[in-house]
Amino acid sequence: MTTTVNSMAAASEWFMHHSTESVICECGACKVRAYTYPEAVTFFSNTVNNEDPAAAVEVPDNELIYLATPYCDPDPAVKELRFNTVNRAAVQIMNEGHHVFSPISMSHPIALAGELPGDWSYWESFDRVMLAACTKIIVLMLPGWALSVGVTAEIKIALEMGILIEYLDPSDITVRA
Repeated sequence: MTTTVNSMAAASEWFMHHSTESVICECGACKVRAYTYPEAVTFFSNTVNNEDPAAAVEVPDNELIYLATPYCDPDPAVKELRFNTVNRAAVQIMNEGHHVFSPISMSHPIALAGELPGDWSYWESFDRVMLAACTKIIVLMLPGWALSVGVTAEIKIALEMGILIEYLDPSDITVRA
């Protein structure tokens, strides 16, 4: 369940009582528009410490969005479905006028061509470099995203680097195959 609020104070208050759900803050000052409990704890603790969340809202002209999604699965058909879905999400984001880097869009065909591993331990150093170049991360919430070793690590790294985080529900992808 997702709840929408219109102030950081309301979002913070909401999380004090609903730690297992998510909230969307539409106040315009939030660094992260959609929160789940773990991400909100960090952000709201910074806000309480008198840091100005509005300072992080401006996106520079040279923005680069990192599109995170789960990938690994023992079933190759699931990996292929995830690859195709993230590609459609990347097209949608690009059609909206943004620059996007999708690690799965790039690494999936390379891994297949070179018989490279597809797990986080292999791609972590590369993804860290790419995250450092990005101004925002969008997490495509495909089934398993919250349990994905790679996606949870990418979110953690983004938080450490102060990168904006947004979440995209797959049902919001309008580009069709």
